[in-house]
Order: sequence, then structure tokens, then C-alpha cells
Amino acid sequence: MNIMMTELYDALMSAGADEAKARRAAESMASSNQDMERKFTDLRDDNQKMRVEMAKLNGDLRLEMQGLRGEMSLIKWMLGVLIALGVAVFLRVLFL
Repeated sequence: MNIMMTELYDALMSAGADEAKARRAAESMASSNQDMERKFTDLRDDNQKMRVEMAKLNGDLRLEMQGLRGEMSLIKWMLGVLIALGVAVFLRVLFL
């Protein structure tokens, strides 16, 4: 007998199953359980890798946003100066 889930084996035996069939079913369930545990472990590892990658991308995005905020401030000042010059030219034309 390889790895066997004794609870399942005992339940099948008490339900009246054949011993060989109960043994194969329990071993099959045990191997399926191991496969699922391996898959969950792989998923957990992938999840951790993605979290690290997302944290790095988040930091990169924050740096990009800081640069864009600086550029937006410069554009706001330039627009303000252009509006002021336009108003000055308009007033000069209007009153002279």
C-alpha cells in the first residue's frame, strides 16, 4: 500500500466495498490530494511573484506620475502667462 487516506478506506470498508477497490480508491484520492497540494503550492508561489512584480510596477508608476505632475505644473504656468499676455494685448488694443 502506498499513501492511503485511512479515513476514506475505513469508510468504504464499512460501507461494504471490496477491499481491493477500497484500497485503490483511497490511494487514488491520496495521489489526487498530493497533486492538488502541488498545484496550490505552485499557485501560491506564482501569487507571491506577481505581488513582488506589482509592487515594483507600483513604484515605477509613482515615479512616472511625479514627473507628469511636474510637467503639468509647468504647463499651467505657461498657460497662465499666455492668458495674461493675451489679456494685456487685448486691453492695449481696446484702450489705445
